[in-house]
Amino acid sequence: MVDRKFRYTLIGKANKKSSEPVTRAITELLKGLPRNKIKMITPDRGKEFSKHSQITSEFKAEFYFPNPHAHGKEVQVRIQMV
Repeated sequence: MVDRKFRYTLIGKANKKSSEPVTRAITELLKGLPRNKIKMITPDRGKEFSKHSQITSEFKAEFYFPNPHAHGKEVQVRIQMV
């Protein structure tokens, strides 16, 4: 995950590319950050992000899924922190 403004980078690994392990990995990465600083998460449109509502409810961070036809605009999972 990369902060869009400061390029602060969080790196983690999920056991599989499915929703449960990816949600668990994102949750573990975000636990180390101040919750009031996490504003928005912009993932790609993969099925592994289907449990985004769990992260939204825990961290109060919006998920923004980019336009699927905007090729090359979003290639990283990004977080916006204030």
